Amino acid sequence: MAKKRKQAEQSGTLTKRGAFGAVIMVFVAVFVCVVAITLLYTLNNRRLGIKDDASTEADTGSDLLQIEEHLKEIFPQKLEYVPTPTLSDAQAFSKYVTKTSYYRECTVTRSDGNVKSEQTLQILRDEDHYNIKTIENGVLTETLISDGKQACIVNEMTGGISYCPLGPEFTVEKLVGLTDHHELVSLVSDFSAGGTAKEKTGLSSLSLSMFRNKGSNMLVINLSRNNTGTRESYYYYLDYGYVYHTEISLEGTTVFSVSTTAFTTDISEHKTPDSFVFPQTP
Repeated sequence: MAKKRKQAEQSGTLTKRGAFGAVIMVFVAVFVCVVAITLLYTLNNRRLGIKDDASTEADTGSDLLQIEEHLKEIFPQKLEYVPTPTLSDAQAFSKYVTKTSYYRECTVTRSDGNVKSEQTLQILRDEDHYNIKTIENGVLTETLISDGKQACIVNEMTGGISYCPLGPEFTVEKLVGLTDHHELVSLVSDFSAGGTAKEKTGLSSLSLSMFRNKGSNMLVINLSRNNTGTRESYYYYLDYGYVYHTEISLEGTTVFSVSTTAFTTDISEHKTPDSFVFPQTP
């Protein structure tokens, strides 16, 4: 009898061990399936360009390093990183008090992937008055003069003169092919507002960072457009109210860029008595 009881106990023990082993095997199988599905999902996302939170954080850190390298090229002096502002700070940027007298030279480059063209802009600004000369292949092709209310555009090749009233649709920056800084700040404001305002921007992402150099404040705006593969970077020089550097790329190829090559707040060497005088009465 005792022998049969012992055999029964051993049989029960084996049955329990078998059941426990089966549970372990099922758990292992489920775990393997979960890992496999996760790996497939991650690989598929990478193939489609979808990023998870961790990869987004890594990309953000990489972008900041690239931004700092760009700024080192633009400003060789030591850079001071400022805590990244939030999108809600955009209204503050639009009200930032700017200095309005400077002389600046920049190179504007356009490319379709095959053909590339370059222009040099010589920008003289004194408050609301502008004198902007466009040079192509070493030849002066156009001069824009503005008194803050209207712009006079002189075709230096033909001698033709035209006038354009200034406003939100036609600003000095737009007329010479540069990024309008007011429009850029409005874009940030609308994106941060969310809802229909954000939808109106057509942006899929937008981020801000900021650097200070010798008391100058540089706001860096990185954005991408919905379903176009376009990535844009703007270095907005807050102190002087203009976009210092621009780079727009389409699927990894730079199609438009603006690089400032000279800048000074001393305009005495560039300003003449007729710098802001229209060549004829409009």
